[in-house]
Amino acid sequence: MAWRGRRPVVPLDDLPAERGPVDVRRDADVDMEQGERWAHVRAVLARLPEKSRLALTLHYLSDWSYADIAEFLDVPVTTVVGRLHRARRLMQERLEPMVRDTFDAERLEDGHIAGIVAAAIEKTKQAQERWERVNFLAGADEALAALDPMSSDPEIVRGRVEVLGMRGDARATWIGDGPGAVRDYLHAIATADEAGGAEDAARLCKDLVAAYLRGGQYEPGRHAAENARERFEALGDHPHGAMMRAAVDLCDDLDGAWRPGEPGGYVMGVFPLRRDERGLTFDTPVSVRNYTWGRPSPSVALAWLLYPARVLGPDVTVGASWEDRITDRTGHNVLWGLPDGPEIIARSTVESDDDTVVTPAGEFRDCLRVRTTIAPPDGRVSPEYVARSHSGVRSAWYAPGVGCVKARHEDQNHVSRTVVLAAYSPVASSDYFPVDIGREWRYRWSPPKTSRYEFSVYTDTVRVTSSEDGVACLSSATVGVRRPEDGLAEHIGSDMCMEEASQDWAGKAGSIEQWLPFVDDAARRRAMLNRLVQAYEALGRDYQVIDARWRLRETDGELTPRDSLSRGRELLAAADADDDWHTQSKSMWLVGLALRGVGDLVESQTALRASAGKSADAGDLGDACARECWADQFLLEDDIPADDAHGYACGDMRLQEIDSGLHSGGATTSTSGGYPPGAAGAPLTSLPMHGPYQGVSLLGQPVGTTHTERNNVGMPWGTESKMVTSTLIDGAAVATTPCGRFEGCAVIESRHEVDVGNRVEHPDRERILGYTRGKQLSWFAPGVGLVRVRHEHDNGLATDLLLRRYSIEGGSGLLPLHIDNRWEYASTDEATGTVYEDFVRVAAKVGATWAVVFTTRATATSAA
Repeated sequence: MAWRGRRPVVPLDDLPAERGPVDVRRDADVDMEQGERWAHVRAVLARLPEKSRLALTLHYLSDWSYADIAEFLDVPVTTVVGRLHRARRLMQERLEPMVRDTFDAERLEDGHIAGIVAAAIEKTKQAQERWERVNFLAGADEALAALDPMSSDPEIVRGRVEVLGMRGDARATWIGDGPGAVRDYLHAIATADEAGGAEDAARLCKDLVAAYLRGGQYEPGRHAAENARERFEALGDHPHGAMMRAAVDLCDDLDGAWRPGEPGGYVMGVFPLRRDERGLTFDTPVSVRNYTWGRPSPSVALAWLLYPARVLGPDVTVGASWEDRITDRTGHNVLWGLPDGPEIIARSTVESDDDTVVTPAGEFRDCLRVRTTIAPPDGRVSPEYVARSHSGVRSAWYAPGVGCVKARHEDQNHVSRTVVLAAYSPVASSDYFPVDIGREWRYRWSPPKTSRYEFSVYTDTVRVTSSEDGVACLSSATVGVRRPEDGLAEHIGSDMCMEEASQDWAGKAGSIEQWLPFVDDAARRRAMLNRLVQAYEALGRDYQVIDARWRLRETDGELTPRDSLSRGRELLAAADADDDWHTQSKSMWLVGLALRGVGDLVESQTALRASAGKSADAGDLGDACARECWADQFLLEDDIPADDAHGYACGDMRLQEIDSGLHSGGATTSTSGGYPPGAAGAPLTSLPMHGPYQGVSLLGQPVGTTHTERNNVGMPWGTESKMVTSTLIDGAAVATTPCGRFEGCAVIESRHEVDVGNRVEHPDRERILGYTRGKQLSWFAPGVGLVRVRHEHDNGLATDLLLRRYSIEGGSGLLPLHIDNRWEYASTDEATGTVYEDFVRVAAKVGATWAVVFTTRATATSAA
């Protein structure tokens, strides 16, 4: 490896003319006084060290960027930043008043400057809120130009720090310019340091660490994290000091194990743990995340203990109990908050103090077992998916002198997750959750129901970094990576052995359920299913016993349609006995599918709609919509089956009624046929790709009103954040479609952007994003609703989606909503000629939220 060379220092007079200092004089007959001033400035510049003088001149007089100067001098960007700020300090020490006047000669009055700066910063913030890249960068440049880099005025310096930090944040995230973000943060940190802004500098150092991690630069990230930690500790900011301790752990763990763009990711966080008369309770955590696995699954080990946040009560003798209410609506980066609806009640009981638990860290005797039952106030299954994910039963085991060694959450979605202690640092103590400084735990878990092709393991390194006034700060560094499939069998075997040794029937059942999808060998599957039946019988769970026995029968061969019908009806009877609407709806659905399999399409539709109705009656709009749209798709497939020439997608869109009008609540989509591969062609999920109802809050507002909204969009590679900025541009337009001419239409213009800061590689990524991004026009006709959508994609193509048929049962206005209102649309993909038909229906309403389901049929050119 060749050593990096250093170029000799270049005298200013020897610079090429096109890269030399700009002639700041206004014309050839500059007066003598001005000439003398500039001569004095040159004299002061000449007294600076040559390296600092050259960096200062290139940056301020020739308008070179840090990167340009670094490239020219062949030095790191950090060296350039250091030279610039040394030069500025020396200039301020040596400049006389006359010289300062020279630099300030063209400045406006302070009031004018303040106005210009405020306007530029406001313009920048507005562009950032809408992800308008060009306007944002232009606004930031304008603000920085108005903020004199030579000024020592505290307000000016703070303004530069704010704008540089803001630009760094944008470049690190939605703009996706990691190197640019690093340059901005370094410049902002140096500026804040020079002005004595220790808190600003520390905060920016933390942001710099996040930028390094996003870019996979783990070595500079580690050094930056250690620097940031020292800064926070000097300020007495223990939580953020703990965060940077987690960042150091991440840089160590990620190096060689995970790179940006790969499945998985990381989270760094800090969890304040308070000990008082109520017991042991977590305060609100602080975290920074960059991962591709989803919530509401807990994304760090300690998040498993967040809802409820009280880990242990004041009395931990067997039989002791306590109650907490989960009311948090905001959530955290590591866990979703509760949706609108009732709070959740958590009742905890100490069930045992002599359990034996086996984990990868060893065998732990005399463990405390705490069982927490979490449910809505009525004790039934929650009507909302996220609330069901937080509800259920949480069991946690605490070993004396060690802490939490195992936690399992069986939620109301019938998903079981278990986290176990993989390693720890022994410290003498008898507490069930010791928090002495220096203590360390390492936890491990795998996500539930993972595809066999995505065998992943997550580890979380937790440390006690400080303890003061009854509050301990626990740093948390979580890494999730995909593991080679050849290690899967060993992993399964290890988990099963640990659950067997712990004599934990629920843990054994959860472990089998988690790993069954990975097992292909019929004999091994039969053995695991027999053990699963045994576990559910021991737990007294009749519904699960019946289900496991039917799966056991499947190992001997595929069930006949009649067998599937018997299975569904037997499960439905068990669900009815349990009075569990969730399993009732699921079993009705299985009956409907089985009836479809035996050819009874009419009764099949009846059962499928009954399943959706059961979920809707319970208040689960998401589950109801999923079943409604699939039932609609089955009807269409009965007419034209899915094949090589025809593909289907279905899903739902939400509209919420609030005081100010309708608001779009996003869309969910599932596909039958997926995204067509190749370099051309629109993604199959045609309708939600256009976001037809985004911006509907503008309907009825004055022309010119603007609205911005963000939502998550499902893509083949994961979830992307989408920003849509909409403006009502016309209130009396005309739209012509195959089913007629519509007057008095409201027209909404929208700009669709996608956050590119957390890039995940995928072969179809650019093609799909080329269709997703762009400008869209939507026409809404009075008494009819959406009649036309024109999407001008960023790939240069355009899609015109036109109304061809509709049926309005009720409702009024520009988007009439009434159960069973229907619309049909058609469009043609310019690239391939594929014809898309969209069948849209108002399917349900729960509370103030309407659900509009859709089914899209794509027909290839050869079959159109």
